[in-house]
Amino acid sequence: MDRDLIRARVAHHESGHAIIAKAVGLRVTRVRIRRSDGFVSLGEADTDNYDADQADAELRFFYAGMFADARFLIEQGYSRSRSLSLARTVARRHDLKQIRSITAWMKKHHNKRLNTRRAERDAERLVNRHWNDITRMAASHC
Repeated sequence: MDRDLIRARVAHHESGHAIIAKAVGLRVTRVRIRRSDGFVSLGEADTDNYDADQADAELRFFYAGMFADARFLIEQGYSRSRSLSLARTVARRHDLKQIRSITAWMKKHHNKRLNTRRAERDAERLVNRHWNDITRMAASHC
């Protein structure tokens, strides 16, 4: 992939996180998009009051980047399966680790098992619903 395509992928991935964070009620404190990586910072969660609703919102936030990346690749002509495969490879570096961490924390501290499959499906639907906002934000960072 050329550098422009990589930068556009990063911009869509991080914009997916940021837009969906707001959609699920999380507070975004910073968005940083660089040439080949980026991040979105959230306001600190109150761990004393951290519950399943907060954890579910964060799961959707972390899955959203992957689905925004995949949708961008589909629009570039990649097949759905190839797009999801490439997006999961990127997400494995950080996002999927965070999802595992959240689910383990909820299990340990609240004895609650989170429905990650539902969160994943919801994140994909949210990305599709907010796609115009995601692409506008990504375009402003390319």
